[in-house]
Amino acid sequence: MKDNKKKTTGTAISKLKIEAPQVVLNEDYVRKHICKDATKSEIFLFINECEMWGLNPVKKEIYLIKYQMGEPAATVIGYMTFLKRAERQKTLKGWRTWTEGKVKTPEFKACIKIIKEGWDEPFYHEVYWEEYARRKRSGELTRFWNNQPRTQLKKVAMSQGFRLCFPDELGGLPYIAEEMPIDAEVIQGEIIEEAEVVEEEKPAEEKEKITVTKPPTEEPKADQPPREPETHEPREKTPKELTGEEKAAKQKEIIADIEEKLKVRTIDPKEFKGFLGEGFQPRKKKEEKKDFNFVSKDNKGEWSFLEGKLEDLELAKFHINFLVAEYINWDTKKKEEEKKTEEEDLPF
Repeated sequence: MKDNKKKTTGTAISKLKIEAPQVVLNEDYVRKHICKDATKSEIFLFINECEMWGLNPVKKEIYLIKYQMGEPAATVIGYMTFLKRAERQKTLKGWRTWTEGKVKTPEFKACIKIIKEGWDEPFYHEVYWEEYARRKRSGELTRFWNNQPRTQLKKVAMSQGFRLCFPDELGGLPYIAEEMPIDAEVIQGEIIEEAEVVEEEKPAEEKEKITVTKPPTEEPKADQPPREPETHEPREKTPKELTGEEKAAKQKEIIADIEEKLKVRTIDPKEFKGFLGEGFQPRKKKEEKKDFNFVSKDNKGEWSFLEGKLEDLELAKFHINFLVAEYINWDTKKKEEEKKTEEEDLPF
């Protein structure tokens, strides 16, 4: 008997199309899956940064991190994400990174050489161990900086080197975790991209033998209240309340840091403060998304950092790259509108 069935080529699997579900990035999603302790203002800035740079937190391209309760959350970019952006630059013709000096000593440094089209000489940049090695409060090196000192320092050199070579394309991107002046081991979610550990797949026979059993729980005695279940999660510390003098000193320190970053980008502080005042004032209506008090007007009627709230100034410091990029867009549009108005007012 002949088989009348026609033979088919290929398989059903090769024809199957799987579409990933679309994720809507909103306040609820960020608080549930990315940073549960972030405030409404921090989440608003984070979502806008994701949109501006075209970065996807679901793909671990960008993170929102609350390093410590009572401190502002910071936006950090994934290391491999930054490297991919650098490699996309058409004028990049080659680069190399290496380390020099004895490891974990003050003279230990990482260097990078970048060859860029149109430049007569290669670009060199170096960063030193004593400036970037991250330590715990006890003084000990954090896990990654202790186990991978060369890799960690080279990542800082690469990040800074590419920013200096391509300021327009990469200058405004958030910092990588290794550049942050805080212990990166407390990051919510992992940023281990250069040394990912993969466990060997166990045979099915061994998998069936593995079982999880809970230890027997003791029933409380009649004269004793039931004990709360033990947890290995660190207890939340109450942030220290600063005195008036400490707040003023911290405020001046933050303002100096912000103004230094503006100076590097050749941005007029007065214009920048005006932008913050006009665009990010506390909202009067619910539909307006302006919840920040970075600056307020002083007794002369001028926008001033000294009149801003300390917690909002801390936010501005951590999100300065985003705010600077927003200012540049705002300033560009403002100048275009002024030019258009001048042309319309011409008598000929």
